[in-house]
Amino acid sequence: MDALRVVQWSTGNVGRQALAAILDHPELALVGLFAFDPEKVGRDAGALCGREPVGITATNDVDALIALAPDCIVYTPAYGDDATVIRFLEAGINVVTTSGYISVPNGPRGRDFYAKIDAAARRGNASLLGTGLNPGYVHLLATVLSLPMREVRSVFFEETAHVGFYNAPEMWKMMGFGLTPEDRAKLVGDQAAAPGTPHSLDGVPYLESCYAVADALGIRVDGWERIEEVAVATEPVKTLWTTYAPGTVAGLRTSWIAQRDGKPVVTSRLTWAMGKSVEPKWDSRHGYHIEIDGDPAMTLDLGLRPGSASNVHDIQSAMDLGMTATACPAVNAVPAVCRAVPGVLTYTDLPIHAARYSR
Repeated sequence: MDALRVVQWSTGNVGRQALAAILDHPELALVGLFAFDPEKVGRDAGALCGREPVGITATNDVDALIALAPDCIVYTPAYGDDATVIRFLEAGINVVTTSGYISVPNGPRGRDFYAKIDAAARRGNASLLGTGLNPGYVHLLATVLSLPMREVRSVFFEETAHVGFYNAPEMWKMMGFGLTPEDRAKLVGDQAAAPGTPHSLDGVPYLESCYAVADALGIRVDGWERIEEVAVATEPVKTLWTTYAPGTVAGLRTSWIAQRDGKPVVTSRLTWAMGKSVEPKWDSRHGYHIEIDGDPAMTLDLGLRPGSASNVHDIQSAMDLGMTATACPAVNAVPAVCRAVPGVLTYTDLPIHAARYSR
């Protein structure tokens, strides 16, 4: 079978890991690469992800990449752009993305948001899947974890992470990190980020993942809630891009809760800290914990660590493990998405798929 022709869209923290995964995948062939950074335009794709040259150079020419008519675009910008995604789909190009788009029936964004995207996909006879590590793999894992259970009453999953090595200063600024709690509250109001923030950063994809689990388990959701706590630096907290001053926000804990009859049925909690010198002190080891209450109750702890193929030299490069684990659910889904029926997809629309063996 011929390899599927793939364009990688973005070369940032997640994008360069997706790029490497595409190059390694036996069923995929890289045919194009989009870069937002003008300094990366013209550079070889292999060099941009620490590999030998592969003969594909990065471009910022959107029209030229669409004209390649690839089978799929792996779309991994931090900020998803609906108009761009719709353009891909209308051109008949399948899309897998880590930029939100966790579509679910009767989800929190309302029917109209995904209706226009789904209509574009059907016009182009293409499909779109929103995925990643969390949201994405983790909420799928929570769903699969329920298989041995007779009854499910509630689901809880949490991400804990030291995020001081996640070099995305504009994202953290939009979320109010580095401000006093009072100034942050003025900036974000009752939202998760500054007004006008791209929807992939408003936090709602985490709530959508709760709806996706509920839908897969047959739980009717009729409401939701967001609960937020901040942690402040107790001394200067140094990160890759700045130093957070004492008394400013350097940690955030957010719970997205899907409810039924006013009670929580599926909860996604994020616990992020820029370093250890924050108060309150939360567990900031990078990992995931899943709890399902029912009969019997189930729990699962998931960690990320270097494997035999990992090239990890220090804690900064160790953060690449999380970026790899975010990118690969999208890359590994490409064959299944290319074979799927047109429209906006969830994991329940796809067959079981997996990574591929590599020597």
